Amino acid sequence: MSISEVFSKAFELWKKDVLWLILAALVIGLVIGVIAAIMFAIIFGVALGGVGLGYSSTSNSISGVGVGMLILAFVGYVVGLFAIMVLSMTFYGGLFEMVIGAARENRPVVFSDLFSGFKKFGSYAIFALVMAGIVIGLSLLNIIPILGTLAMIAILLWIEVLWLYVLPLIADQGLTFGEAQTRSRAMVKDVGWWKTFAMLILLMVAIWVVALIIALISSALSKASSSVGGIIGGLLFIVFEVVVGPYVICYISTMYLGSGGVEPAFAGAGAGASPAASGYPAAPAAGFAMPPAPPAPWQTPVAPVTPGAPVTPSAPLTPDAAAVPPAPASDAAAPADTADTGTAVTQTADEATEAAQTAVPEPPVTPPEAPQAPTNPPVPPPLT
Repeated sequence: MSISEVFSKAFELWKKDVLWLILAALVIGLVIGVIAAIMFAIIFGVALGGVGLGYSSTSNSISGVGVGMLILAFVGYVVGLFAIMVLSMTFYGGLFEMVIGAARENRPVVFSDLFSGFKKFGSYAIFALVMAGIVIGLSLLNIIPILGTLAMIAILLWIEVLWLYVLPLIADQGLTFGEAQTRSRAMVKDVGWWKTFAMLILLMVAIWVVALIIALISSALSKASSSVGGIIGGLLFIVFEVVVGPYVICYISTMYLGSGGVEPAFAGAGAGASPAASGYPAAPAAGFAMPPAPPAPWQTPVAPVTPGAPVTPSAPLTPDAAAVPPAPASDAAAPADTADTGTAVTQTADEATEAAQTAVPEPPVTPPEAPQAPTNPPVPPPLT
């Protein structure tokens, strides 16, 4: 699938259900924003409490209680970031399920699919944990100036492209993280790592261009009135986030469906759906061939023929003797030791014809007549 086809198909998916997708993005942003605000408010309060309780102005230091509360706040901050990361993956997995299901079955999106990601919460949590561990481990490369940072960015890009379809595979096919990352690497390698990377880069460039246009509009309005420009610019960026987020999901879903995400999951699609009806190629992924079907009970395996070996003709198929009733004996049958078989058969046929001609047909059997009802006796005349 070419890059222009990916952009056009993603736009068709986005345009078809744009209102439902925007509503889903608003729900995701609202839920995650409220949970993050409450969580980090508590963490910030614990940190301030630790500083307030443990700080000593005389010694200009923090006591053990204050240090313990600061450590608790830091642990809570890390746990909070991880929880928000898992929650975001769960919701966006549901958004992937909405878009992919609608695209494959050629139907409108089902809004309740947004919350179906919680059924696969464990796989999303493992994926988030692995990604967090990779980021923390690669951040140690920052110790090396410039080269370490460049190496960290290059490795992260390489991993993110290879695992591009992990989230859609978990959402669409219910795979575990291990199965999804193996399948995602196979799909990316089948299309080509550099081609997949180029598609993502072009998407990012398009998003940056739109963001730059919004920033220029906000800057131009701010010259006339700083307050009006700030308000309108903020609203434009909010609309931009709400609109662009679902389009990115549609874009990656289109890449997923065009890279072999149709055929393996298509068995669970709705009745009457087909890859041709969805408009996406049904390309099986590499390394996931179905095992051959066992032979049917009525199929008899044929032994291989060795060149040069004599071929023995097989016996003719005869019906089961127990299933065929014995033929009635005929008085006109020819004797077994008749020398001329043709003459015996002719004589037997002639005798049968003569017997049929001389046979006296039996008169038809007529059913007995029904008895007549008795007649009433005559009535005597009255006495005078």
